[in-house]
Amino acid sequence: MALRIKILKGDSSRISTDITPFHDGWWYYCTNNGEVYIDSEVDGKQTRTCINPKSVAAKQDIADAGKILGIDGSGNVAPVPALRWGDLNGANQGGD
Repeated sequence: MALRIKILKGDSSRISTDITPFHDGWWYYCTNNGEVYIDSEVDGKQTRTCINPKSVAAKQDIADAGKILGIDGSGNVAPVPALRWGDLNGANQGGD
């Protein structure tokens, strides 16, 4: 099955699922603040999760300077490993 990503954009005032309906797998880009949300359903529960909350930048310290930070599965701020061109299709996975 092919992966399809649907990205919507708009003001963050519309991010509530009361205004913008939930769609599993869709991404939402807030044009006024740059936040990105993803809709996902896990164990029957629908969630809209911000993947780049403002708190990430606030928690970055000198040890993480220059790194891309994200939120891990436990909700903690953690460095995101950098992807090189080809990583997603296996081109850089050789043992050399």
